[in-house]
Amino acid sequence: MDNAFNVTTIRLGSSIQFIHRISIILRIKFPKTWKFILQKKMHALLPPASVLINVFVPIQNLNYSVKQRLQMFSSPYRGVFDCIRRVYAEQGIAAFYRSYTTQLTMNIPFQSLHFMAYEASQNITNPSREYNPKMHMLSGALAGGIAAALTTPLDVCKTLLNTQSDSKIIGLTNAIKAVYKLGGPLGFFKGLTPRVLYQMPSTAICWSTYEFWKWFLLSKKEEEPHSSDKKVMELPSLTSASLYAVPVAFSAQAEPSMFKVSRT
Repeated sequence: MDNAFNVTTIRLGSSIQFIHRISIILRIKFPKTWKFILQKKMHALLPPASVLINVFVPIQNLNYSVKQRLQMFSSPYRGVFDCIRRVYAEQGIAAFYRSYTTQLTMNIPFQSLHFMAYEASQNITNPSREYNPKMHMLSGALAGGIAAALTTPLDVCKTLLNTQSDSKIIGLTNAIKAVYKLGGPLGFFKGLTPRVLYQMPSTAICWSTYEFWKWFLLSKKEEEPHSSDKKVMELPSLTSASLYAVPVAFSAQAEPSMFKVSRT
């Protein structure tokens, strides 16, 4: 159940990023399709990223809060629901969201670094920007690893806020002071390796999936016939004899017959 709870949140976060990127492709590369979506009011199925993030972050924060309590050495909890039940009974709902503002603060630099690192990696590993699954996975893994490494200090503060037995430390500022007091500058990078190894496969799969659908949609667009390629049917040229042709019979079942009038 612990793994299922964690995997569900990961898939939700990846799906949000995937939907947002696909909507960008539709708006830029397929304006006619996007116009049709807007006319049919189907854009409600593709809500803006800000709305999606506001829905996702509370669920993500709850996931991390429970997961980190279960991962503590000699954790007193038997599983996900036992942890949720006992923490709620002893400390209330607020205990699951001690690190909510820290989570929001961390998401901004993480996603910014994530996208910039991916584009920089693509300039090196795939400068032609062709569809290359191996290079997309490599760039995605590097981007996720770099973003995870640079945002580890915020993750350490978030973990401290989530796993404290009481509520003595409140807020990001107090968490930073506590981490520095307990571990010094190096204390902000505790758990760096597991965090990087955790993020790299996730971002590699996310980017490779996105690039596949981007390639698939663009290739479909290129296969569509252009209006300039359509052949115009030419009418047959008129001969001198056909200039004098007149219709002599017509019925609904048969096409009009023609006979030629000879010159006198």
